[in-house]
Amino acid sequence: MGQVVAAPASSNERIEFIQALRGIAALAVVMFHVRIWIAGPAFLDIGPRLFENGAAGVDLFFVISGFIMVHTTWEARGGIRNAARFFAKRFARIWPVYVVAALAFVLATGEAHKWFATSDGLATYGKSLVFYPGKHGPPFFGWTPNGVGWTLNYEIWFYVLFAVAMLAGRRRWYLLCGLFVAFLIVIPYAYTGTVSANAYFSYDMVPSLLNLLGNSMVWEFLAGCAIGAIYKSGFRIQSREFLGTFAVLAVTATIWQQLSMEWNRQGLTGWGPMMMILVLALALYDKRSPIRVHPWLLWLGDISFSLYLWHRVAQLGILRLLPEAHPSLHGGFGFVIGTTVVALVLAHFSYRYLELGLSKHVRRWLLRRIG
Repeated sequence: MGQVVAAPASSNERIEFIQALRGIAALAVVMFHVRIWIAGPAFLDIGPRLFENGAAGVDLFFVISGFIMVHTTWEARGGIRNAARFFAKRFARIWPVYVVAALAFVLATGEAHKWFATSDGLATYGKSLVFYPGKHGPPFFGWTPNGVGWTLNYEIWFYVLFAVAMLAGRRRWYLLCGLFVAFLIVIPYAYTGTVSANAYFSYDMVPSLLNLLGNSMVWEFLAGCAIGAIYKSGFRIQSREFLGTFAVLAVTATIWQQLSMEWNRQGLTGWGPMMMILVLALALYDKRSPIRVHPWLLWLGDISFSLYLWHRVAQLGILRLLPEAHPSLHGGFGFVIGTTVVALVLAHFSYRYLELGLSKHVRRWLLRRIG
C-alpha cells in the first residue's frame, strides 16, 4: 500500500490506452459493415459470428469522447473565451473532414441524384452538415450521406453542452451534470411522463433536437466524463493485483460479449454498460501503471476518426466499380481484405492532409477570431 503511484497524464499528453481503444473501436465498426460479405454457408457465417456486435465501437467512442473532454480541459479555468476556444477546436477537428468525406461518399456511390436532385434531399444533406438530427428513428434520427454521420450529431451537441458548462468556470462539473439531468430526465418526463433507458425508444418531442439530447446513449458521454474525472482526480487504488484482475476480467467480458449474440444493440440496454466498465478498468490500471501499446495500435488510434468516416467510401465505392461480369469479386475474404486495406490507406491520407492539414487551418482561423 506504500508503493509510488504514477501521476495521471497531463492534458497535453497522449494516453496510449485511449488511442488503442479508439483504433479498435473504429476497426470494429469497419468489420461490422463488411460482415455481410462473408456471411452464409460458403463462409461458415464467419462475418455475423465474429462481427455482428462490431457496432459497439460507437458506444465505446462515446465513452472515450467524454473521457477525453475532461482530460483535455481539466486545468482550464472556464469562462466565455475558453468555452469558445474549446468548441472551436472540437468543431474544427470534425467538420472539415466530415464535409469532404460525405461528398466523396456521395460521388463514389453514385448517389448524387438522391441528395442533390430534390429539395428534400438537399434539405436533409444540409441538415447533416450542421449536425441537426431528423425527427424519427432513434437512436439514428434519420440518415446521413455516408451512413455513419448520425453519431457526429451526438458528438457535436455534446460539445455544445460541455462548452456551455465551461461558462461556469470551476463549477462547470455541477452545471454539466445539471444539463444532462435536465435533457435526459426532467424534459422527457415533463413532455411524455416517462424516462427510458432504451436508446430505440421514441419520445417524439418537438423540436427533434430534444429527442437526440434525451436519448439514453448520451449517458455514455456522461459516464466517460465521470471516468475522466476519476482518472484526473486524487483518487488512488494502489493494489496492482486488484487493478490487473479488474482489467483482465473487463477485457475478457468485453470479448465474450462481442462474440455472443446478446445485448446486440446500442445504448444502456445493449453494449453501453460493458464499454463503460472496460474504459473504467483500463483507466484505473493506467493511472497506477501506464499502459504501453504497440506503435501500430497508436497509428490506428491516430487515423481512427478518418477510418470511421472513409471506410464506407472504400467498401461501397469499390463495390460499384467492380465489373458485373466477375461476381466472385463482389464478396468473400478477398473483398473484405482489399476494401479494408483501401480504407486504411484512405484514412492515413485523410489524417495526414485533412486532419493535420485542412482541419488545423480551420482551427487556426477560428481561434484567431476568438482571440
